[in-house]
Amino acid sequence: LTMDLEYHEKWCGYRPTNCVRCSWSGQAKELKTHVTNNHQLASTNIERTCFLFQGNINRSYARVQFGQVFWEKTMSNSKLKTFSIQLIWVPNGEIEEDVFQMKVEFTSKEKSYVANTKIKFVPKDSADTENSLIFHTDILKHYEESNILTYKLYLTKE
Repeated sequence: LTMDLEYHEKWCGYRPTNCVRCSWSGQAKELKTHVTNNHQLASTNIERTCFLFQGNINRSYARVQFGQVFWEKTMSNSKLKTFSIQLIWVPNGEIEEDVFQMKVEFTSKEKSYVANTKIKFVPKDSADTENSLIFHTDILKHYEESNILTYKLYLTKE
């Protein structure tokens, strides 16, 4: 019985959640409608650009894919020389999969670099390193042009 209750609480669409883009709060099952109606969504296209080497960046967008909401968070820290991409999954009670795969690909004329990680749901608040890919900017300089980093972000079912 304890396992059934833990499972239910983890995936329940009626549990409370907050929007990271505004002050909205409500049930997890309502988040998809809220972000679709009120915010610019992160594109599910794979191509991304970022002004990487111009100070610190901390951006969050809602990404709706596979019927689920993911917070797509990109962070650049010039002091630590890091660039990270994090996907925070907010299950809405309509769960068909419990693990997704995030893949990031950087390419230039001479080189390519690919990294991937599994995206799992963590019921408590996610730390900045969970469900993240973190890159040292010295590596990424090979893939930027005029301070613009172009990369491809894939989110697939496991």
